[in-house]
Formats: sequence, C-alpha cells, structure tokens
Amino acid sequence: MTNRLALPVLLVSGGLVFSPLALADIELGEGLALYGNVRGGYFNLRREDRDGSKDTREDWRVRVRAGLQWQPAERWTLAARFAGRYSTNQDDHSFALDWHATSPTGLALGEATLDEAYAAYQGDGWSLKVGRFQVSHELDGVAKKGLDRNDSPNTDITWTDGVQWQMDLAAGWQATVVADYNDREGPSNARHKPLDFSASNARLSGFAALENAEPWGVVVQRSFSVTYLPDALYARGLDGSAGDYSALAARTALQWPLGDNGSAFLLGLEAGHAFDTPRQATMGLPGSGDSDGLAWQVSFNLMNLVPGHSIGLVGSRADAGWLLSPDFIPNSEMVEVRYQWRVDKHQSFEARLRYREDLDKLLSVASERQDTDFYLRYTYKF
Repeated sequence: MTNRLALPVLLVSGGLVFSPLALADIELGEGLALYGNVRGGYFNLRREDRDGSKDTREDWRVRVRAGLQWQPAERWTLAARFAGRYSTNQDDHSFALDWHATSPTGLALGEATLDEAYAAYQGDGWSLKVGRFQVSHELDGVAKKGLDRNDSPNTDITWTDGVQWQMDLAAGWQATVVADYNDREGPSNARHKPLDFSASNARLSGFAALENAEPWGVVVQRSFSVTYLPDALYARGLDGSAGDYSALAARTALQWPLGDNGSAFLLGLEAGHAFDTPRQATMGLPGSGDSDGLAWQVSFNLMNLVPGHSIGLVGSRADAGWLLSPDFIPNSEMVEVRYQWRVDKHQSFEARLRYREDLDKLLSVASERQDTDFYLRYTYKF
C-alpha cells in the first residue's frame, strides 16, 4: 500500500468499524457532550464527457466529523467540531483554518478543517448563534436535498461563517435569518460560477427562511426562503461589472399513511427562481440574453415500508442561472433512486443510483455530459 493511500484506508477501516465502540466508552465532564458522525463507503462514477470520452472512477471514501459541546450555563452552548474527508484516490492530506473552501462545492478529498466553532444563546422562543456553523433547509424525504441552502450533504464539507437568529412564531412557524461572511478568495458553502466574491461589497450576504414542520392535514412541511448576494454576480463574466444575485425558493411535503404499521407515502415538491442571472454566453450556452433561473425537484417516497426501510425517487431540473445548490448543478437534470435502512438511532445504510446530464449542449463541445453514479454508504451518529 502506498503512503498516499495508507491514511484514508486506515480511516475507512478503523473509523467505521472501531470508532463507534471507542467513542461509547469516553467519559466527559459535566456540561460536556461529544457529537458528530462518521460516514463512508464505496463510490462509483461512470462519465460520458462533453468531448466524447468515457471514464470510470471509483474509490472508498470516509468523512469524519467529531466535536465537543459545552454548556457553561443553562442557556449558553459553546461548540467546535473537526471535519475531514478522505479517499483512496486522494493526492495528499492537510488541515487548514481558512475562511473559504477550496472549491465551489466545499473541501477537496484529503482536506480537513473545523466545520463548526460557535457560541449559541437560547432565549425564550428565540436563539442566537455566532461563529462557524451548519445551515440546511432540505426537502423532506429519503434523499434529503436543498435548492438553496444545504451545508455538507453526502460526504461534502461546507460551512457558514456569520450570525444566525431563529425565532418561534405562531401556529408552528419558525423564522431563520442568517448573515454570512464571504471571503475574497471564495465562499465557504456551495456557490457556482460566475458568482464571485472578490468585490468589497460582497463580504456579507443574507439568507432568510420561514418553515413549519407541524402536520396540517396531509401537509407535513411548508417552507419559504430567500437568498441575497450583493455584488456577487458577474453576468457578463469576471472581466465585467458585478451585480446582485437574489433567489426565492419554496418547498412542501405531503404524507399519507399506508395501513396501520407506520408506513407512509410522502410526496415532496420544491421550486426556486433566481431573479437576475448570467448571460447565455457567460455560461457557454448558445443563444442571446439572460440564462433561465428556474430550478425544481420532486420526490416520491415510500417511508418505513418495512420497519426501518425506505425508498425514494427524485427528479430534478436546474437551469443555467440557478447557482446556489450543492445538490443540483446548473444546466442539468437528474433522476435518482435512494434506498435507506435505519438500523437504529445511531446507524444507517444507504444506496444511491443516479443519472445526471446537461440540459443544453455547451458551445464548442461534441455532446452533453452524462454521469451515472452509484454509492453504498454507512453512517454512524454519536
């Protein structure tokens, strides 16, 4: 085994098999709690690329997230968490505390950081969190995905640096407002080109959401969210001027019981619209004018069909002007089947088969890109 492969392979075998048992024996002081998860498995991607070439990539991959929470007083929480992702195909390994991720979708394989380091205060019906933390607003279902805000999906590592305020409203509604910092070198969560944060006015951006998870008849989820990124959109390319990028998203899930054994059918719907989008030419697409800014996903789920076992089907489309999601690539459409087995409150197995292709053929390429990928993964939550 080469030195390049030794670390990730040891982490996969040791982390997934022995870590849960070892962590269970750790005794912490009063007010301290260990939290996080270990997730890993086998990943396979077959690609028919835009130049007509074909390629197959496979690896064993693991993401380790382990942190400590401390409650020095009744309403206060301090937390910090290590997060690293490793693969049998990585080139190197490193740890860094940067304000930005190394790619538009997060850390590269072999990289690690602190994905949480925050102070939180819990008031009466409201809370405030300051520092580095995770923000996720996903559509309910077996394959939880989000159009606009979903930090660290799958084995990715992204984060939010800033301030989050949440408040309980009437009738089960909750408001969330996030003000986040964007480094000049790049964002810390998923943002796609031609979004860029080199302009001084792009340092701070905003996100706000209203969400209700209390059942209302067959409706089990209702959510609305808005994103505002000032001076981050280079509609005519990075050599042009910067403009604001704003988007609105809405999601809902409806659930019907199937018999009296706890199984149910869940239908999930989410749609988003970006108001100002890059030009077709900027995205490398034929035609003139602005690119479309619509995105949507729909999921069909058989939940707990057999105790602990669920299966879901997801279809989605993201136009070239939708630039916010780690789950949906601009100018692409996707179909995915996901199987999940929740062994207990700590352990789960998942298998995914996904097909994704370009919506429109880019200029000066031979064909659309087509990806077929599969994974089998295990997650232990502690």
